[in-house]
Amino acid sequence: MSRPPLSRPAPPPTPPTAAPAASPPRPKAGLGAVLEASPLLLAAALAGFSLVAMVLLQLGQFRPLLVLPLGLAAAAVAVAAGAVAAALFLRPRRADPDPAGPPLPAETA
Repeated sequence: MSRPPLSRPAPPPTPPTAAPAASPPRPKAGLGAVLEASPLLLAAALAGFSLVAMVLLQLGQFRPLLVLPLGLAAAAVAVAAGAVAAALFLRPRRADPDPAGPPLPAETA
């Protein structure tokens, strides 16, 4: 019976890679950012509407004619707040130069 070797063989050298991959796509500005955030805005609208329904239910004042307009108003406020946040915080920024310089290619051993 033979024993396995104590050290692993060196991995084969990797071929040099091409130029570094392009930077990830930048977020869109304005309406594009709002459209890109639409799944989150839908969830915010549902949460705003549901919050009103739950609060009125807890207060014992749940009436569909009261919940529907207040819930729609709360949903509109939630969507507006989310759209403003998307437009402000997802706008593209100018790329600042990296103080460390460009990345160096990986060296092979």
